[in-house]
Amino acid sequence: MKKLRIAITGATGLLGRNLLFEILKQQRNNLGSLEIFVLGRRSPGKSLRERIDEIINDDGRGYCGFTDSRESLESVRAMEMDLVEDKLRLSQEDYKELKSSLIDFFFHIAALTDFRSSEAVTEALYKTNVYGTKQILQLASNLNVKEFSYVGSAYSCGKASGDILPNQIDLRRQFRNPYEKTKAEAELLVREFSKTTNTKCRYFRPSTICG
Repeated sequence: MKKLRIAITGATGLLGRNLLFEILKQQRNNLGSLEIFVLGRRSPGKSLRERIDEIINDDGRGYCGFTDSRESLESVRAMEMDLVEDKLRLSQEDYKELKSSLIDFFFHIAALTDFRSSEAVTEALYKTNVYGTKQILQLASNLNVKEFSYVGSAYSCGKASGDILPNQIDLRRQFRNPYEKTKAEAELLVREFSKTTNTKCRYFRPSTICG
């Protein structure tokens, strides 16, 4: 039986973890044919595997309706990587696993959100949001990905006013902070990628998340 294979960056964040929970919930009766590859960083003193297990146990079990979270954890594989490191610092073993078969859906959600404008923050934003997205696109181009989804930001339009069309983006406009500009540049990278690949690409621009 062919497995549904899904890759996600940013699954430790608010939006990413809820996407992870929703996939597990919808596939609850088909976990044996589901593989979710979570790509992300370890935190100080805690591996990515430990972070994901904790997130599912603490926040996801009730939402997904699992009485025993182990049934869902077996479908999730943690792959440590870092957006700002060369070749994502992804292990050869993990790379081979990703490349071994079709990835049905690849969600790139990971990003740095910081509205400050200091030199250090600006550098960190470009490394994570622009260079990191470039590296993820390079990874996707090396894999067999059916559909790639990029989560941008409603604020990538900068100081635009009036009606904003979904495909409207312009780096010449004025931005309020480096974060907005880096998200615009990252989205443009994805748009260029969509022109040079057979992979179906989607773009999402969520606004402020409350809750």
